[in-house]
Amino acid sequence: LNGLNLGLGFRISDYSVDYAYQPFGDLGDVHRLTVSLPFGRSVSEEQNLLAKLEKQVKDKQRNIFKNLVGEGDVWLAKGNFEKAAAIYAHAFGVNPDDAALKKKIRDTETLFKKQQAAEKFERGQKAFDERDYLTALVEFSKALELNPGMTAAKRLAEAANQKMSSEKLSGETNKNKQLIEQYFQQGLLSLQKSKYAQALETWKKILALDPNNSRVSQYLRITRTKLDELTQDLLKLADRDWENGQSLEAVKKWRHVLELQPEQAQASARLSAHKAVLQELMDENYRLGIEQYIQNNLPAAMAYWQNVLVIDPGNAKALKHLEHAGNKQQELEAIK
Repeated sequence: LNGLNLGLGFRISDYSVDYAYQPFGDLGDVHRLTVSLPFGRSVSEEQNLLAKLEKQVKDKQRNIFKNLVGEGDVWLAKGNFEKAAAIYAHAFGVNPDDAALKKKIRDTETLFKKQQAAEKFERGQKAFDERDYLTALVEFSKALELNPGMTAAKRLAEAANQKMSSEKLSGETNKNKQLIEQYFQQGLLSLQKSKYAQALETWKKILALDPNNSRVSQYLRITRTKLDELTQDLLKLADRDWENGQSLEAVKKWRHVLELQPEQAQASARLSAHKAVLQELMDENYRLGIEQYIQNNLPAAMAYWQNVLVIDPGNAKALKHLEHAGNKQQELEAIK
């Protein structure tokens, strides 16, 4: 909803007012108010007219707030909790002091998480019934992250974990049996921790020793599928972050995707497509870091330079300034 724009304009006597609301993501929500004043009126006349203008603006702002909350209520009634929460967030930008809205936001976010948890639990239960314990464990773990109180997911996750841990490899005559079994348990542990790239490397080690091992080949296919699903989820979340103006969060997720799958074309394409915008954001964070450093606000300066490294991990200037600021901070702490 980064592209959402709301505005109004009106006149009182010779005065004109233009008001606009626009969310700017990383920079926050922006309210713009432009007042055109004629010359030649007395101070009291100007004060009276300005008071009327202020009342008009507040009334219009209340209408915008009411419309946003109403739109959020519509999406809430439809069961689209994600959309409702996003609309409520923009209403919060217009009036951050409304207690009823704050409660709506909390309740809607809770409903959205429970909805997602239920969907993941359902997928996990289906996988468990099909004896695909790896998929089941992954889905139950995701459900528990969203809804830690889901006891059924916790119980079945423990059952899936036990099933996986009790699995042993066949191939009694394989001379590398002990090493293969060791690798297999390492691979299972990586899977349980959702470290899919690490698990893939482990399965490849086993297959190098035992190319015909059908069980490991199956786990290799499943792990690749899980890794693809994870990267697609990250891409969707990154796109949502970008649309909502959370540019740095989007870049972090695209970078994470490339760490998991260096050949992932979609993440590379998105970073390339937004290169100009990211360059501006990087320059701005670099400049703000310099300003904070000059003011001796080292933590803030370092935070801005860390943002630069999110966009460009190898940025030599930011790395150098971070090292220098870190050393200076240590010296100051030593003096204290």
